[in-house]
Amino acid sequence: MKLFSIETPRFKVDGGAMFGVVPKSMWSRYHKADENNMVELACRTLLIDDGQNRILIDTGLGDKMNFEKMKHYAADSRYSLIGSLKSAGYRPEDISHVINTHYHFDHCGGNTCFDNNGNTVPAFKNAQYYISKKQFHSASEPNRREKPSFLTENFLPVQEAGKLTLLEQENSITDNVSVRFFDGHTAGLMAVSVNYHGKKLIFTGDMLPAAAFVPLSWISAYDIAPLTALNEKQAFLEEAVLNDYTLFLQHDEHHECASLKKTEKGIRIENTFSLQEWLNN
Repeated sequence: MKLFSIETPRFKVDGGAMFGVVPKSMWSRYHKADENNMVELACRTLLIDDGQNRILIDTGLGDKMNFEKMKHYAADSRYSLIGSLKSAGYRPEDISHVINTHYHFDHCGGNTCFDNNGNTVPAFKNAQYYISKKQFHSASEPNRREKPSFLTENFLPVQEAGKLTLLEQENSITDNVSVRFFDGHTAGLMAVSVNYHGKKLIFTGDMLPAAAFVPLSWISAYDIAPLTALNEKQAFLEEAVLNDYTLFLQHDEHHECASLKKTEKGIRIENTFSLQEWLNN
């Protein structure tokens, strides 16, 4: 099995929105804000090649956003999804599965692209796409708070093409890849578990977007159900420490992966490292 960290365009969000009630004097130790109080977020995805399947987890911002929205989020051009896949040795048509943790635009923008006629079509023509049924309904009929984050052009063309699988329960996608559901950030978010030679890597998505969010009280203002998010995180972290899980951190601008430990103050980061370092260990 091969695993690749796939970088897609980074972007910026308001620090207060990202870190909620956590004081800036605390969160700025980990994520520096610019003059507009915006913090940069990585937007990395994960590619899994088990010899038979090539599974992509999330697809980043994509390249369909209009100029004004790209400018608002200060999306950069250092990386692109297709360019990063190419650097890893893969073409879009090589991908067999796309798993979306959820349908906020920074996680599924690369699901679709424009064809030569300007139509929006699945970007990975040979892939089956996966999302939880609960999240699909939340995105299709969004609440007022989340509506700006759900862009239908990122997922409805996939359904219309007959390439979408809606998951109603936690499930195995392949022998070594499975998903589990969380509702604190958004209804039906899926974290993805990867079994790699006896070790377990968890793609946490926005359930735990960066290392700074490991302390229980660090809850993002983007989470639609903060108390649910806190309780889910507590249960997950306890399980992760007990079973020696490694976290793959999608939005951490500094760190790709992290291990955990118990301390007198609760569960905290033990070590941070790149995915390649974890694979080589």
